[in-house]
Amino acid sequence: MLSKVQSSAVHGIDAYPVEVETHMEGNVPAFGIVGLPDNTVRESRERVISAIKNSGFEFSYNRRITINLAPANLKKGGSAYDLPIAIGILTARGEISEEKLEDIVILGELALDGSIRPVRGMLSIAVEAKNQRRGIGELLLRELERKTGKVGIKRIYLHTATKNLSAQKLFARMGYRIAGIKKSFYPRGQDAFIMSKDIPRVFKNQGI
Repeated sequence: MLSKVQSSAVHGIDAYPVEVETHMEGNVPAFGIVGLPDNTVRESRERVISAIKNSGFEFSYNRRITINLAPANLKKGGSAYDLPIAIGILTARGEISEEKLEDIVILGELALDGSIRPVRGMLSIAVEAKNQRRGIGELLLRELERKTGKVGIKRIYLHTATKNLSAQKLFARMGYRIAGIKKSFYPRGQDAFIMSKDIPRVFKNQGI
């Protein structure tokens, strides 16, 4: 039984696609993750198993489960692969139709009770070439603005590489303006534009 789930990763400021492949076979219990995972990714095994069980799904640990994070030559880190690994296992078992996962990028850290926790790098992933023109970046920013306005934050500052034209276009379309530049802001020495936008305060009587 094999399934493939699309995910993503961030290296520095750049996002790149990651395919989470799940293969299940045999009657010998085992759970392995390959594809240059770091310790946090390896520990996802315990979070994933507990989250699946506590979400109301059966999990009989009687098969060999192999998770491959492709491309295999790039290091994978963080807890963002918890959710795609869990979805991959359920899909390989036939609990989820693979057709429902087409054109969907899945990320998220799992709590032991099955709830999903936020992960870093979502905006970089949203403006990555494969995910452009799907409204993901704008959706994330709108939600950020809604929440910051609700707690009374008056201005949002964002940063983007001076060469990242797609992010700059997205931010400018949503009303962000260049407020300054930071030299060698990113690890590889890239400069960054600092962009800002004033956020109107949202009051409780506005129904938010």
